[in-house]
Amino acid sequence: MSETPHWWVRNDSNSYFGPVTWDGLLEWVRDGRLGPESEISQDRQIWSRAALNPDLKMEWVAELPGGRFYGPIHHDAVQELLQNGGLPADTPLYTRSLLNSDREARFEKAAAMYAEKEGRWLTRLHDLDDKLGRISAALETAEHKQAATVNEYETIVRNLKSGFAERESKFSGQLEEQATRLKEAENAQVSLRERLVREQSEAAVREEKLSRQVTDAEAVRDRAIKLQQETQAKLQEFEPEVYRLRHQNEVDQRRISQLEESVTQSRDEAQRLTALVSELQDQLQAAKTSFRTRKVSESDIEVLEPEIVEAEPEPRDTGGASAGGFGFRNGAGVSMAALEQQLQWELSQLGKNSRVGGDGQQ
Repeated sequence: MSETPHWWVRNDSNSYFGPVTWDGLLEWVRDGRLGPESEISQDRQIWSRAALNPDLKMEWVAELPGGRFYGPIHHDAVQELLQNGGLPADTPLYTRSLLNSDREARFEKAAAMYAEKEGRWLTRLHDLDDKLGRISAALETAEHKQAATVNEYETIVRNLKSGFAERESKFSGQLEEQATRLKEAENAQVSLRERLVREQSEAAVREEKLSRQVTDAEAVRDRAIKLQQETQAKLQEFEPEVYRLRHQNEVDQRRISQLEESVTQSRDEAQRLTALVSELQDQLQAAKTSFRTRKVSESDIEVLEPEIVEAEPEPRDTGGASAGGFGFRNGAGVSMAALEQQLQWELSQLGKNSRVGGDGQQ
């Protein structure tokens, strides 16, 4: 090889390096500066892959994880990659001849596997042919039905196309309207941004004002805490008086309950007296009726003055009144006027007794 520096190198990113002598080119190969995709040329017109030149001895290939390969590169370049960590220490290495034979073995094994699979697929294909014959018969029957359905569907499709044309026209108008709205929204967005800037500035002012208000509020809170402490102290001073008033309130509540019970008893007594008055009125009415029916000569009647008995302060026993005495010495020979007078007296006594009983209980 000539030592004239007329060799050029082009990498996979289409960058040029050189010119360099043949010995320099060999040094680049050993340093790993020429990769599997690097090309060399003497005139920068005709390029060939450096790995195809046997004099450069780029014969080694490294097997990477995932079934990928890196190479071919020079043996010294492989060692350099192993030493600087560019390749793991346990990376499998091959020469191109060994790699080709290994690939052939792999291909033969894969071909055997594919042949076995092909036999299974042929059997499967035969079964599918039988099924396909049956399906074809069923399909032929279904095609006749499908023809009628297709005609119907074609009519539907024509109608749909017509509808789609109308909708397309409508959607075009809506799209233009949406474009207008979008433009308006963009203008509104610009306005909102300007407004946001103003509001941020105003917010900063409000924040400063709020900070001052918070400071004032903290001072007010401190005064309120102090006032609360003073109030608690005063409440502790008035606590005995509050306890006394609560006890007095409980006593008053019990007294009110007793008075309400007395009022209830008085109302019951008044109802009882009202029933007694009603009974006396019924007796008076019965007496009047009895006297109207009697046909006795006035000369046979001895008119007696009613003997009025003063009522006691306590309520009278209603048993004697209901017995029909009415305060007379006897019930024979009494005139109607005397009966009415005696009844009025009895009613007045009952009213007095009712008022005395109610006032005494209340």
